[in-house]
Amino acid sequence: MATSSPEPNEKCSMALLNINGLRNKTDEIRYIIEKHKLHVLALCETKIDSKVKDSEVYIKGFRMWRKDRTNYGGGVALYVQDHIETTLRSDLMETEAEIIWVEMKLPERSVLVGSCYRPPNDDLGLIEIYHTMTLASKEKIKRGIFLMGDLNIYWNDELVENTPKAISVLGLTQVVKVKTRYNLKSSSSTCIDHIYTNVLELCSEPESTATGCTDHNLITFTVKSMNIPQRIRRSNKEFDQNQFKEDMKAVQWRDVLTETNPTKALSKFTEKFLSVANKPALLQTQDVYDSLRLNEELRTVISDRDKIKQAVIERRQPWEKIRLLALKKRVSTHSQKDQKAYFVQEFEKAKTDSKALLKVFLEYFGESLPVRVINITKKGTATSEAGPLDFIHQPYSALEFVAEGSQVQNNMQEEGPQQFSFKEIDAETVRTLVMHFCDHAAHGIDETEADNISDSIGHILNRCFSSNKCPSQLKTLKKNIHFRENSNIDSVHVMLASIFDLILFQQAKKHFIDNSLIPSPSLDEEIKEIKSNWDTMTIKGKRVQAVFLDFSSSFDTISHDLLMEKLTTSGFSDSARSLTKTFLSIRKGSRGLPRQSFLARLLFTVFINNLRKVLETSSSAVCDSCIMIYCADTDTEKLKTVLDNEVESVHKWAKGFSFTFTETRPEPLKCRKISDIYDILDSLLICHQDQLNWIRALEKIVQLSDVWYNHKVKEKIGDYFGKRRLGKVGESVINSLLLFQPELRDL
Repeated sequence: MATSSPEPNEKCSMALLNINGLRNKTDEIRYIIEKHKLHVLALCETKIDSKVKDSEVYIKGFRMWRKDRTNYGGGVALYVQDHIETTLRSDLMETEAEIIWVEMKLPERSVLVGSCYRPPNDDLGLIEIYHTMTLASKEKIKRGIFLMGDLNIYWNDELVENTPKAISVLGLTQVVKVKTRYNLKSSSSTCIDHIYTNVLELCSEPESTATGCTDHNLITFTVKSMNIPQRIRRSNKEFDQNQFKEDMKAVQWRDVLTETNPTKALSKFTEKFLSVANKPALLQTQDVYDSLRLNEELRTVISDRDKIKQAVIERRQPWEKIRLLALKKRVSTHSQKDQKAYFVQEFEKAKTDSKALLKVFLEYFGESLPVRVINITKKGTATSEAGPLDFIHQPYSALEFVAEGSQVQNNMQEEGPQQFSFKEIDAETVRTLVMHFCDHAAHGIDETEADNISDSIGHILNRCFSSNKCPSQLKTLKKNIHFRENSNIDSVHVMLASIFDLILFQQAKKHFIDNSLIPSPSLDEEIKEIKSNWDTMTIKGKRVQAVFLDFSSSFDTISHDLLMEKLTTSGFSDSARSLTKTFLSIRKGSRGLPRQSFLARLLFTVFINNLRKVLETSSSAVCDSCIMIYCADTDTEKLKTVLDNEVESVHKWAKGFSFTFTETRPEPLKCRKISDIYDILDSLLICHQDQLNWIRALEKIVQLSDVWYNHKVKEKIGDYFGKRRLGKVGESVINSLLLFQPELRDL
């Protein structure tokens, strides 16, 4: 429902559950969260390991932290709604205990929330958990504390009568007094799932609810005076596109266009833009629970199963146990049917679009990695794993090039590069870039709206050119934003910063190409040329061997002083260097570049391109931060010697700049494999087009060149999706998948 102002904040709702194995139970988690309207869910005994993909445990609208043990026991996880500002507290997790601590920043106060598990008879684990509780309790004055978990301590057992006293010393109280685990075989029950807090007076009485997906009950409670901010988003349904266009046309931009200070002009533009974009009638409270709601048939089966489970607990009738087992099986069957119907529907919508189809297949095979799942190592540090195809992507197109030896360097103009300065841009250029940005990185602005704001954006950016300075707000670069759902100051700044970055990138790139500092053949031409070279070499009886060098780790350590020297010798004027330094936050003596900047990656590529001067007897190709060196010979020992010498030269060059790189050297290739290798590369180009880092892709293909035969993935997918013909697009997507899914070859 659209509202003119946000509704009152919600009471914080939390729950604890020993899930007894999280694998294949995301429907159960969705049902529990939606039914009980939870903001936080702590899980124990997840019983998963690294083989379980993040996508298999991801819940839409939530961030998840997972700390795994094995498939056979242990492990904890924590789900928190993703609009709540939450950070991992690694400083409370420097222990071998199975525990996760996060800090939620709520309007009234911050809250520490933990999820833990202690195996039976693990005295050391109990000591370590108590230690983390001691650390957390030091913050009890400033923060609320909630530690939830299965400690395998019978709370009412006289053997642990001193436990409450020890906990009270820390200022904490265990609030769960009801039975939480029921053994239906022995008809016994215990209270081993605990919740410790320092704000007992704010907590509702915990409720214990039977759930058929585990032998433990779900423990739920709410917290007063710790309210959760509402999810407020722009309403797509209520949004009046025509009215928005009229309102945007009516905006008077004169005071923006007459302001000479770029920072002040940006501030005025942002205020005027948001005054239209964030009209109260366009805002609504977003219901995350509605998106988690299962279909009615599956909801009914789960609900019936849980009711029978409760009846079994209360009455313990044999016939009810039999019915419970039958309902558990029905839940599993309905969940699988629901999943298949979803994938078949998504396949139909995407089967002619390679990128969309690739996304569907990745999700089907459990590889669609959500960024809101955070895996935690044994050391307690958070790691966000890259997606299976992320490492072959590059952030921009048309930066790839190929060269034979140092041929390009020899073609440089003898008189040196021409002087380069950034030039002011016109409104049409800005309009084109606004549309490009909204097509690729954001959504919510169309051509008419772009027309209305292009003059003002162009004026702000041109003031940056004339002053050689960049406001700090224009250094905010992010991958994706959505104006329809989230128009705020940050989203406006991200849009302008990204457009400015593209302008700087395009002008600098043209200068580098015009002065032969980088060559510019098309991607297809480069790949065809290398394939032709490899074919020619192997026809003569030679074997081709390639070495792949990846300098991406040096992107964070490149010296700003060295980069400025390179720009000086590349023809950058004082004003161009000054603006570059301001935009990229380059300071004398400092290091590293922002990875999401097109300009930064271009400059790094130009710097790396100089490496080819030291290559004497081999051919090379460069794409982004990757270099491929290759040569051919009938004698594999000679091949090894040549490549060893070339790599040693690279090491000496890199050492001079304190650069590091990784090296991959697959076995020499035979003639029969080359055609197959480039067929797979063509498939990747169809799927990923100009976003493909083709050298990284080729490296992976060459490494796996022995496993491209006799796979049954097409048959497997065909069976699942009803024997449909996959066509060229589908086959290309499958070839792309096979690179990164070794297990698929065994289907």
